[in-house]
Amino acid sequence: MVEVIYEQLNSPELKQDGNYIVYEVYSTGKIKTSSKNVTGPMVFYYSETNGLTKMLSNVPMIHGLGTSSGSFGESSETAVKIPERLTFFVGTKEQWEKIH
Repeated sequence: MVEVIYEQLNSPELKQDGNYIVYEVYSTGKIKTSSKNVTGPMVFYYSETNGLTKMLSNVPMIHGLGTSSGSFGESSETAVKIPERLTFFVGTKEQWEKIH
C-alpha cells in the first residue's frame, strides 16, 4: 500500500516530467511532500535495489485509490488541520483481491 501525505514542511516537492506528476515510491510505501494534491496525469517509480524503476503504464496496477483530509476542533480558530492523503495499492488485480 502506498500513502502520500501532502503539504508537509521540510519535505521535497513532487517532480514533474512534462505534464506528468512523478511519484517515487520506496520500500516504506510512504511519501511525504510539500506539494499540494493536484489533479493531473501521474507516473510512478518504485524502488529496487539498483535504483528506481518506472511502473508500466499499460497494465492496470493501481487499485483502491482513495483520498482523505479534514480538520477537527470546536471552532475554525482552534481547528487542527489533518493533512490531505492519497492512498492506493500497487499490484495486479489478483493481488488486490487477495487482500480485500
